Amino acid sequence: MRYLAIILITLTGPVEADDGVSFRQDIAPIFIDLCLSCHAADRAEGGYRVDHYQALLEAGDSGTEGIFPHAVDDSEVFQRVKPADLDMRMPLEGQPLSKEEIALLRRWIEQGARYDAKDPVAPLTTILPITQHPPPPAAYPDWWPIGSVAWEPREGRIYVGGYREITVWDGGGRLARRISNLPERISAMEFAPDHARLAVAGGQPGRLGDVRIVDVMAGEVTDVVLQTPGVVLDVSWHPAGDRLAVAAADRSVRVYRFEVDTGRWHLELEEQSHSD
Repeated sequence: MRYLAIILITLTGPVEADDGVSFRQDIAPIFIDLCLSCHAADRAEGGYRVDHYQALLEAGDSGTEGIFPHAVDDSEVFQRVKPADLDMRMPLEGQPLSKEEIALLRRWIEQGARYDAKDPVAPLTTILPITQHPPPPAAYPDWWPIGSVAWEPREGRIYVGGYREITVWDGGGRLARRISNLPERISAMEFAPDHARLAVAGGQPGRLGDVRIVDVMAGEVTDVVLQTPGVVLDVSWHPAGDRLAVAAADRSVRVYRFEVDTGRWHLELEEQSHSD
């Protein structure tokens, strides 16, 4: 009956979260922040993965299901996040879940471990609501490595990647603007052919990467092209300005096309297994 219950939950498809705990908003961020670095597809400690919802329901090397809907006592993940014994508690040698996070995980399992996205095997980072990145520091207490710069010739300004922001400098070396809501580390940025938009790529290793579009005139993020596990390493515009090529740390190259009718970016091409 236990296995039958898991199959039924998977095949019935997405379930709206109503007023219950939302997997997309409440639970997925916990697994991404505290578990994904050790339990991803390419590094599944104990044979257990948390990189997508279906994997959460499956058993690792212990033979016990990670998440068993409605039964916290039969869910190994829940039993692993709460022990006082440091040799048993997960994350191992890492920041433990807070009391609030443990209570949230308990409620979600007791409510049936419902999934409120579309594809149960989609990477967790792709189903998250669009992330609002934390603000950058008011001032930098120390040196910060620059991962990317871009030159805007019309106004003669240099765009410099900082910590969760871009700093914009005029020709006299004066700070003209700070643009926030950007990845923790910025790996690449490139102006669109019309110079009205700036594509910014970056992220946090092993956790979350994204590509965002900055309106140059407004100095703010107006769109998110994608969110993905790991860092997005590079981005390049098509000369027509309607497509973006994106290279990520998962060894993929993707091409996204902007559709005017929907006002959204759509994946047009994806190639995997690039060596670097």
